[in-house]
Amino acid sequence: QLCPSDDRLLVVWGSSDACVLVLSRNYDAVEQTIDLIIELEPHECDTEYLLKCEWMPNSETHIVCICGTFIKVYDVRRANPVSGTQTAFTARSTTCYSLAYEDVLVRAAVLIESSTSKSTGSNKKASEDEDMNSDTPSTSVRLVILLDNGRLHTTMLGVDSNGDLEDQGEIYIECGEGLRFPTAGVRRYAGASPNASGTTATSLGEGASLFYCKQSGLLLYKCNSSPLLAMKMGVSGITGSFEL
Repeated sequence: QLCPSDDRLLVVWGSSDACVLVLSRNYDAVEQTIDLIIELEPHECDTEYLLKCEWMPNSETHIVCICGTFIKVYDVRRANPVSGTQTAFTARSTTCYSLAYEDVLVRAAVLIESSTSKSTGSNKKASEDEDMNSDTPSTSVRLVILLDNGRLHTTMLGVDSNGDLEDQGEIYIECGEGLRFPTAGVRRYAGASPNASGTTATSLGEGASLFYCKQSGLLLYKCNSSPLLAMKMGVSGITGSFEL
């Protein structure tokens, strides 16, 4: 996946490894390679796998690696050179979100840009002074996780004005009941009657896939044996849904 903020940066991944390639200005060679240390051992456990990697919105330094039992966030500015070479680097995760319980797995996850604080014109100086005395992140991204039980969990990833992640180290995700979403007019399975007005749910079955449509702002949610559901994300959570 090319970085949307810098098309010379390319993140590449397989089932257990990932790296960032820095392309030349003519896009005809690889100038540097940054190996992301994920520490997966798929030969020892069938839950040790890498689902995908994704650049954080509006960032050319932060990468999110989504795995079966945890999600790691990397800051490639902190990459260390490999001894004896000037083109190879390694990077360890800055933040690791781990599931608090071993009986659930991550099926998919998406990143949704939430807000960006920018200062312009006459407000620039005031904003700079405010940033000096405020812990409010300049950018926040919503991470939405789909678990294998079909439940959704969300957490915020904050990046401060220096480009550093607000939360660092290992953080445990208490999944609990998960996000509740409206299901009025939705059929839970083929041939079923549509749900009545005001009906809500936390899952439609075994989680299968999750995709975010940036232009429409819709979150596409799919469970096995249930229809594809389009959800509208609001500031406080899911505000509406309809069956596709």
